[in-house]
Amino acid sequence: MWQVAWAVALAAVLCLSLSGSAQRADLCPDGCKCYRDWLNCSYAGLAAPPGGPWPAIDTLWFAGNALAAVGDAFFAQLPALRNVYLDENLLPSLDLAAFAQVDALRKLRIRDNLIAEILAPPAGVQFDALIELDLTNNSLATIDAGAFLPFPVLTTLYLNDNPLTFPEGRPLLAHPQLAYLYAARTRAEALSAETFRDTPNLYELSLTGSGVPRLAGAFRHLHSLAYLYLQDNVVTAVDEEQLPAGGRLRWLDVSRNTLVRLRPTALQDALHAGYVYISDTPLACACAFEDLYRWAKEDKTWLTAYCGGAYDFCDFHKA
Repeated sequence: MWQVAWAVALAAVLCLSLSGSAQRADLCPDGCKCYRDWLNCSYAGLAAPPGGPWPAIDTLWFAGNALAAVGDAFFAQLPALRNVYLDENLLPSLDLAAFAQVDALRKLRIRDNLIAEILAPPAGVQFDALIELDLTNNSLATIDAGAFLPFPVLTTLYLNDNPLTFPEGRPLLAHPQLAYLYAARTRAEALSAETFRDTPNLYELSLTGSGVPRLAGAFRHLHSLAYLYLQDNVVTAVDEEQLPAGGRLRWLDVSRNTLVRLRPTALQDALHAGYVYISDTPLACACAFEDLYRWAKEDKTWLTAYCGGAYDFCDFHKA
């Protein structure tokens, strides 16, 4: 008897499963793939978002289409949405009003678009769940310092490969929770002590290939900073009171700069048992930089360098 009951129950489960699958298939737009909680319309040739609704979808892929606008009416059909990928489209701006009804949004990635401005959301609207925003390879030349305040818990921001000019004498951004900022290949020629004043809790910062000519005390007050990437710039010197104080820095890369001066006193209050990388610079330290060598060995900091352009490897841990 129990075998019959088990068979009936199994048939009911299969029937419900097939019914749900058929329902998802009916709702799935042409050229897209749908399964449970995600909708993938990448490279489907879409010029406009498809119709819904999809109340259970939490991840949306729309990369590689021809979307020039995505309005709030579309996202209103996706109340459970948590992750959005809109890479490789034609969006000219980041219109935050479009996402105003998506309360659970945690990750928004809009790489490789045409975004030149960030449009504020309606008054009083905040995105209380968003922790990661990726705007890599867009057309942002300027950003209002408070543009990201509607994301109160934002911790990770990608601005790589934008023609973004850092403002002179004032903060780049205002966001007390931001911990990871990636602004490689931007225009950071105007670094100053004010640049990161309103992002005091940065933990990892990349300014790789951004035309940085001098450090100008820009990092001095970033006491939580652990990883600093400054390779491929035009920095000529690292002097005292230019790196974060407190010894929390774990990784410093100043490779491929125009360094002619790097003093151990500039490093000793910033790093402890960390890593410093120097390569392809005119810095004349080929294993004769005794003070730096002594400090690195005593501090247990791993310091490697290809100095003076001669590719003479110096392992400062060897006796």
